[in-house]
Amino acid sequence: MFTGNDTKPTVHTFKAPDKDKYKATIHYELANGKPLLGSSKINISKDRQCANSNPSYWLKIREANKWSNNITGLFLTKEKSLFRGDHNKRKSLILFRFSDKAETLTVFFFEGFYTGDLNQALKQIQ
Repeated sequence: MFTGNDTKPTVHTFKAPDKDKYKATIHYELANGKPLLGSSKINISKDRQCANSNPSYWLKIREANKWSNNITGLFLTKEKSLFRGDHNKRKSLILFRFSDKAETLTVFFFEGFYTGDLNQALKQIQ
């Protein structure tokens, strides 16, 4: 079993080439590494109050020539510009850190590790 002390996240950096093109969505392209979740393009869109969980944003990935359904919600944490999500029904933790103007997005993917207590994960990304 993984603990936050013995698992290192896969870190990806995404850049937004046309950040202001859409009002409620930002499209990001992978700047480094092997594609996360099988895609080098991701879509972060504002929540439209359609889910009871009330995330701040939603993550989608590019599959062939269209956007997937929502992969995970992005929920605000106590840290500035840091959001949490999960993959595969809380089997993996995903942390999202936006730059000040949201031009860059750093994604920390803890495959096979999930916790509601982010203190362990935060130690790995500091």
